[in-house]
Amino acid sequence: NNRTYNLYTYPNQTDNYQQDYYQLLYSRSVNASWNLNAALHYTKGKGYYEEYEHAQSLAAYHLDTMFINNDTVVATNMVRQRWLDNDFYGFTFSTNYTKTKMRFSLGGAGNRYHGKHYDEVTWMEKNPGTPFPYRYADNDATKNDFTVFAKLNYEITSRLEAYGDLQYRTITYEFPGFDLSLNHVPQKVHLDFFNPKAGISFDIHSNQKLYASIGIGHKEPVRDDYVSSSPLSRPAPEEMQDAEAGYRYTTNRFMFNANYYFMNYKDQLILTGKINDVGAYIRQNVKASYRTGMEMEAAYFFSKQFIVKGNVALSQNKIRDYEEYLDDYDSSAQALIIHKNVDIAFSPNVVAAGIISFSPAKNLFFDFVTKYVGRQYLDNTSNDARKLKPYVLNDIRLDYRIHTTHLKEFAITCSLNNIFNRMYESNGYTYSYVSGGKMITQNYYYPQAGINFFAGVSLKF
Repeated sequence: NNRTYNLYTYPNQTDNYQQDYYQLLYSRSVNASWNLNAALHYTKGKGYYEEYEHAQSLAAYHLDTMFINNDTVVATNMVRQRWLDNDFYGFTFSTNYTKTKMRFSLGGAGNRYHGKHYDEVTWMEKNPGTPFPYRYADNDATKNDFTVFAKLNYEITSRLEAYGDLQYRTITYEFPGFDLSLNHVPQKVHLDFFNPKAGISFDIHSNQKLYASIGIGHKEPVRDDYVSSSPLSRPAPEEMQDAEAGYRYTTNRFMFNANYYFMNYKDQLILTGKINDVGAYIRQNVKASYRTGMEMEAAYFFSKQFIVKGNVALSQNKIRDYEEYLDDYDSSAQALIIHKNVDIAFSPNVVAAGIISFSPAKNLFFDFVTKYVGRQYLDNTSNDARKLKPYVLNDIRLDYRIHTTHLKEFAITCSLNNIFNRMYESNGYTYSYVSGGKMITQNYYYPQAGINFFAGVSLKF
């Protein structure tokens, strides 16, 4: 009812985080066919967010019960800061070799991420003498990631080209977590991935092309999946088999491209609502899920001054079997609901956009952009009571660029977004539970801005 309502009335409810980047790049052309590239990088990040918390249990912060003026105090209001102090560094390298019918690439990367996660209390309304800042949680984690790949493109004939791509990736996580006895002790996880891919393209004509590819990819669980589980409830990595095929057509005035894809997932990670053996709501693997659909884009050049473009993606995004767990406050347990062939959360079946570009004068460009996003579900149940409504947005963009004797380029960019002031939500979450013999669903939405504008100036020397 109130799209600008702010739950946080504490005046210092702030987020304070900074990252500094350092890079050293090296590139060399050995000869006309062979080049080398290498880089070193380091990123330093540090910061915190501060929040006011009401009636916090002292035990949750490892503090003893307080006795103040003959009163027993087990909870108090407080201000806390949650800190992240991280270092990310490593190297990348690649070499590329090109001959008349062949292109070969070999490369890789080695990275290390060390994150210090700690939380501190900076003020308590009732305090018998605890010094501030009081650190109540400390959790460091390290991730080492190394990958190497090789890719070969080969021109079989003047119209037929094939390629193969092989990647090996190894990951090591080190973090404080729960063992089989639910003791909080140092943990270590090691993962190895092999990701192959192959493809082929065929030129039907000088302006028409067919192409196809198949590949396998893997994705590891995130940090929260590890620290909030034990080895018994720890999720497995995701695996995806991807097959794609497409057609491309181009002329001086017209362009069209269509691409069909099928992504078959094994052990995709999703939230099910289940509480695991350490008392956490953690993502779980589902055995079988998939995404499939058609992506199409087209453009027509009426003239150099007037162009119309458009694209649409039509898809199905399904989980074949899904177990939903709901907190049952009547029985102090969890209720189980079995779902079949349901939509994957936040996966609209239709996404489309259109652009009309017009240049009424030299260096002056106008774009009228329309975007459509179809219905999305807030969870994986395909329940119409837990969804985001479809929405259409319209934007106008202006771009003006000139070149002078003193400036390589002077540009002014303006954008008027959501010009019809559409009230829409692009994200949210849902929580359902059983109480009084009934299932109750509460949806929470992130409302987006109505009409808004952006302007910028850039100079090139």
